[in-house]
Amino acid sequence: MYRYLIHLFKKFSCLLRYIIKQSIYVLFIPNNWNYKSIITYIILVLFSIIVFIYNQWNSNIISNLLSKSVTVENEIIQCHFPRLSLNSNTLDFTISNALQPICRSWFYPIVIDNYNIRLILPHLNCTVTFYIGEGDKEYEQVPIKLFYDLNILLLSDYFTVQCIDNTRQKFYPNLPYASIHYNQNVRKRLANLKKNEDDFNVLILGLDSVSRLQFERMLPKTFNYITNELNGIVLK
Repeated sequence: MYRYLIHLFKKFSCLLRYIIKQSIYVLFIPNNWNYKSIITYIILVLFSIIVFIYNQWNSNIISNLLSKSVTVENEIIQCHFPRLSLNSNTLDFTISNALQPICRSWFYPIVIDNYNIRLILPHLNCTVTFYIGEGDKEYEQVPIKLFYDLNILLLSDYFTVQCIDNTRQKFYPNLPYASIHYNQNVRKRLANLKKNEDDFNVLILGLDSVSRLQFERMLPKTFNYITNELNGIVLK
């Protein structure tokens, strides 16, 4: 397309030069002067003026567009953090016919308090299974029977609870839990730790598999607690 336009422009230029040449030849020979030649000359002059004005106007428009595009490109190159609202419609997910999971939030057979686990429903027969191990090694499963309103010290950070209702002959699903168990070695190390002015006092908390924007939207209470109560700073 670009080559075709150049070819047409060259043809038009050659035709215009030929017309001007013939007009000058006629105008500069007094014997050839007539009314038609004068009219032709005036038309050519007016046409040349119009073409010149159009080219100047078009070049100004192109230069303005180029300057604007350069400005926009410079703004895009700069780093800008998104300033969208947390409730912006553009952030909504458009997944149709999505199945909503059924959360068993109504079933709380135990409570965890001060590194201990305690059964709070007397009609249930429950067993807790601790998974003891480190790293990628095999974990040892340690099952312990729970008794109503009796504290049992946590043996691991991860454990499951299986409950049976003998009165209704009902089996409840195996519930997974995560907490922090009491580690005597860590307590001894912290007790013998010598404090000095060179110790770090900055705690960095990282949340995996979630962006900062999703963290602010989906966990507003946690975000407010970290920023307001703990005086934390969210890294961007």
